[in-house]
Amino acid sequence: MSYLKKLVVRNRFANDLIFNKGLFIKFNLRQLLFNLIINFLSGKNQGKFSFAHFSSQIIKPENIILKGQSKGSFSSFVLSGGCYIQGGNGITIGDNVIFAPRVSIVSANHGDDKGKSWINDSSKAVIIGDNCWLGVGCTLLPGSRIPNGCTVGAGAVVNKAFTEENMLIIGVPARAIKKNKE
Repeated sequence: MSYLKKLVVRNRFANDLIFNKGLFIKFNLRQLLFNLIINFLSGKNQGKFSFAHFSSQIIKPENIILKGQSKGSFSSFVLSGGCYIQGGNGITIGDNVIFAPRVSIVSANHGDDKGKSWINDSSKAVIIGDNCWLGVGCTLLPGSRIPNGCTVGAGAVVNKAFTEENMLIIGVPARAIKKNKE
C-alpha cells in the first residue's frame, strides 16, 4: 500500500486527480469515466468540462474559469446533475465551491435579434467566491456576485452583487439574511 501511495504522490497527474480533485474521496472513477463516455457518445461539446455530469449543459466553456485545486468545485461538476451553466460574459468559480443539482448560472442575456446572439458586457460576468455553497435549483443571473463563504439557498434567484462575506442568501429575488457560522 505504501508503494502505491508513493507512486501516486510522485506522479503529478495522479496526485492532482486523487488528492486535489477528490477521485475516490468525493466521487469514484466509474462516475468520472461514465460522464466522459456519455458526453462523448452524445456529441456534447463541453470543452474543458467534458468530465461534467452527463445531464448538465455547459455553454461557452472557454469563458468559464474554475479557480483553485480543491475537491469541491471539480467534484460538483462531476456529481451535480441537471445544471445549466452559460458562460456568455464569463463566469469565475472560486476554490472549493460546492453546488447541488439543477443549479443555473447565466452570465449573458439575449439581444433583440430574436435570441440569435448574446449581449456582450463584461460587467455582467458572474463571480462566485471561495468556499461557497449553491443550493438545489438556485439561479445566478448576469452580474451576480457571491462573496467568499456564502450559502445560496435552494430555489433562490440571485440578480445582483452581494458584498458581505459569510452570508446566507435566500429568496426570489435573493437577499442576504444572516451571517453564516464560520
